Amino acid sequence: MVIIGIEEYLRNFAKPLPIVEEIRREAKAKGLDRLTMREIKREIKRAASASRRMLRVALDTNVVVSGLLCQKGAPAAILDAATSKQIRCYVSESLLEEYREVLTRDYPGLDQRRAARFIGDLREVAIFVVPPKKNGSAGSR
Repeated sequence: MVIIGIEEYLRNFAKPLPIVEEIRREAKAKGLDRLTMREIKREIKRAASASRRMLRVALDTNVVVSGLLCQKGAPAAILDAATSKQIRCYVSESLLEEYREVLTRDYPGLDQRRAARFIGDLREVAIFVVPPKKNGSAGSR
């Protein structure tokens, strides 16, 4: 029987995940690979603060259609930012259904596979919300 420590096992036998290697490279490039506990806590606090400041959006259907029709320009950049989590995107099931319904219309130049892939990607990264129910009387809250 051979007994080894966790660090020795990880260093000699375990294959690191690609994402872990990427994080290590980024940390080393930024000089964050050798931090004190105080510095680590400060970095965690800074990252959490940055995520709270992230732009929060609900995508208008026109932006979705425009971004999928033309891969250049502001609408396409907004869709890219949403699917790459550069902005925090909020959707509801009814809004996703509206996207689907509108995107199935016959738009010249609209790639249906790309549209379906976008909906799938958005479903993965978006934050789902449930709209409040209406009371039935206009203007009351």
